[in-house]
This record gives sequence, C-alpha cells and structure tokens, in this order.
Amino acid sequence: MAMLACSILPGVELRLLEPRHAQEIFAVVDRHREYLRQWLPWVDGSRTAADTEAFIGQSLEQFTKGIAVALGIWQNEAYVGGIGTHPMDLDAKKAEIGYWLAPEAQGQGIVTAACRRLMQHLYEERDIRRIVIQCAVGNRKSRAVPERLGFTLEGILRRSGYVNGEHHDMALYSLLREEWNQGSRSSAA
Repeated sequence: MAMLACSILPGVELRLLEPRHAQEIFAVVDRHREYLRQWLPWVDGSRTAADTEAFIGQSLEQFTKGIAVALGIWQNEAYVGGIGTHPMDLDAKKAEIGYWLAPEAQGQGIVTAACRRLMQHLYEERDIRRIVIQCAVGNRKSRAVPERLGFTLEGILRRSGYVNGEHHDMALYSLLREEWNQGSRSSAA
C-alpha cells in the first residue's frame, strides 16, 4: 500500500507506525507533554513507552482491517509528530483526520503537506467522499491547516471537546472529494 512510507517534503517522510517506533515516539511526546496536553486528549493516557506500543498495536490492527491509518512524521530521520484517521465510516465513505507536531517542527508546512498526502490516499485509494478535521476554536495553528487546504468551516460545536479537564468549542471543517478534484490539491502550502 502506498501509505506504508512516502516522502512529502525534502527530508520529511510519513511512515506507518510500527512497534519498534514506540520508544522514540514516547520520548517526543514526553518531552513536549505540557505543550501537547493543551489540545490533545490522549496525552495524559500516554505515560510509558508500553502505552505507546499498545496504541501502535491497536493502530496496526485497524490498518489491517482497512478502517484507520496511523502514520508517523519523520524529519531528517527524527520523529516529530503524527497524522492519521479516526476509525472511518466506510459505508458512508467518510473519514476524520487528526494530527500533531512537535513545536520545533512547526511553521514549515509539514502538517499541511502530510494532510495533503493523506487526503490523496483517502480520496483516490480508499474511495472516501468526505473528510473532516475538528480543532479546538482556540488552537489557531491547527485551524490554519484545513483553512489552507480549502476546507469549509461547517460550524462550531459548542463544548464538544474535552481536554485536560476543560471543555472546548470545536471548529468543524470538511472537504468533499469533488471539491478536492476541483483544485484543492493545488492549494498553497
């Protein structure tokens, strides 16, 4: 499958997560724990490399069943973040993308390029018709990604997110396959 590993920018690759990556991934999450837990509900549940390995095992099982994709982002051979889908609704042909990036790798177009490649895979190889991205309203860096990619802001889901003991309003963005086919692929990075 084309998503096992691919280059998305010079020196930047997406790779399918494997158990051998658990320690490296956990080290990055642990190093940036306070920053990441502002917006990501899973950070507090990731306390050891074994927790990360369990997540990778679950992700590989879902990948094998064709219901989800979990990829790591490597920059110059160093793990810097992740991107993937939540379990997809294959009957309705819809998917939700989530992503995160270590602070030192931000501002370089990496997540935008990673989303663009994952979207291409979902639309062209998985026959997905609708992709959704949800971001906390206050997370401007995360919201900039679907906005750059031409997604439509469908609305604000009030108090829909719960992270670190706080409720957050969530911005719901979507892009339909026909919109992607009409030129969203060439949106500026």
